[in-house]
Amino acid sequence: MKPIRILALALLAAASARAEETPLQFSEFSIARTRFEKKVWADSRVRNSGTSPVTGISVALICFEGEREVARSRAVEVDQVAPGGEKPVSFEIAKCPFFTNYVVDSAYFLNGKELKTRFIGRDLFNPPVPERKDAIPGTAYLEVYKVKSERVDKDVTLTLTVKNAGELPADMARIRFKFYDADHTLVREAAQAFSEKFEFGKEVPLMVKVKGVPEFDKVRADIEESTSQERNLSEGEFSGEAEVEAAGFRFEDRQDGSIRVSGRVRNGKAVGVRNVVVKVMLFNRGTQVRELFTTPERPLRPQETAGFASTVKGPPEFDDYKYTASYEEDESLVAGDPPKNPGPKDPDPKDPGPIAGDPPKNPEPKVPDPKKPEEPKIRSVAQATALRGSRWIEGEWVGEGKQSKYRGSFLVLSLQFTDKGGKTSRVVQGGMLEMTFKAPAKKDVVTRMKIEKFTWSADARKITVANAKPGQMGYDPDAEAIEIVILEDSNNNVWNYTLDAKFTSDEGDVWEWKGLAEPYRTDAGKPTGRKK
Repeated sequence: MKPIRILALALLAAASARAEETPLQFSEFSIARTRFEKKVWADSRVRNSGTSPVTGISVALICFEGEREVARSRAVEVDQVAPGGEKPVSFEIAKCPFFTNYVVDSAYFLNGKELKTRFIGRDLFNPPVPERKDAIPGTAYLEVYKVKSERVDKDVTLTLTVKNAGELPADMARIRFKFYDADHTLVREAAQAFSEKFEFGKEVPLMVKVKGVPEFDKVRADIEESTSQERNLSEGEFSGEAEVEAAGFRFEDRQDGSIRVSGRVRNGKAVGVRNVVVKVMLFNRGTQVRELFTTPERPLRPQETAGFASTVKGPPEFDDYKYTASYEEDESLVAGDPPKNPGPKDPDPKDPGPIAGDPPKNPEPKVPDPKKPEEPKIRSVAQATALRGSRWIEGEWVGEGKQSKYRGSFLVLSLQFTDKGGKTSRVVQGGMLEMTFKAPAKKDVVTRMKIEKFTWSADARKITVANAKPGQMGYDPDAEAIEIVILEDSNNNVWNYTLDAKFTSDEGDVWEWKGLAEPYRTDAGKPTGRKK
């Protein structure tokens, strides 16, 4: 089955090439709108996943507010992309009003035939996917249409239509409604789960009443979750062909559109192993489209088995996978001895402990206790550093009744370190980050934060509006970057500050950036100086 796609916004119908005939793909897609200049930019890479060259490529970014087009970019031309190759593309719109969704229209030539494909943007962080008129096989794909509102005193009744574009039926959809005023400020939001039968091609009318809604100008309906499916490309058993091998691979389509990859790894050697890294490579039509790294939750004694799991955000289309396993031998881990870094023990005294070949009792990766941080054992010093952009965790009311309070919005900055081999996954770098935010006729916002090496043990994906606070940070293994909560600002819609930033590593290397505009993105670069 292909990964589940959850669409958060109403989409427009358009003629397009069938997805299986579309060799073009977009990767590393990022799109943002500056709040002060109202400028929209998007950076991506267009990839040819087919077996023949694609020529005469013309692509344009189109922004919508609901179903109404509000702005579009000039066409970006790419002469040719070879099979398996990719080329960078950048879109720019000088003036763009508030928008809620976007599409990318493309025209190109394949084997002498002109084709056109419309790519639908699911959100502002993941690459757009080809629109298709037939059912998307092996999954559910819910879309929201025709949202209308009717106010009675302080309450608002919403009517909407949900349509399933996927092959598989869904029996639940949880939809979040966001109300914005004329200044595009979020004034109210609410969520509702609908237990209905959503079958392919059928429109299902829904109605919900939201109480206590302030005056608003627009409402947005996002499908937050729906029923998900699980697939096994080839679960497999241990073959004994490698001394340290993985098996039992499972690829689970999650409700948020990501994929959870899990499995088991076994140590068939006569000595123990630690720092086991399973590299999973995803393929589509024979071409590698993504790779990810995951580790078991503990070192492995001889003949011992442990589970591993990792989540892939914005997964590409894939139909096959391969893996490799790397490790370090540890002769101190002897068969029958407990591992030096064991996971939580089962309180049952009758539990005999792990048995070779059995699945792990706790396949979920362990999240280190933030009160007892441990430095990762795989580490190297950063040779290059980059700011990978920023995002806002939108504010919302947390709690109920008189105990409720408004939290957010929170500005999160992404920082990425690279070692001398160009790798990011092995770097664990401590240092001091100093930032000055500047805006016309406004007081500078100055802050400094210490990045400790145990930051890599915290999961940045668990930072939410309910628990975020300035200074909080963690590592995102999918983006291979440190995420840092910089500050809280409830009026983030008019944030128009530039950034001067300086990072000084524990080893004395200094990186400095000046006058960066939001979203504060730079290329990876070597140190600009040394600490005096």
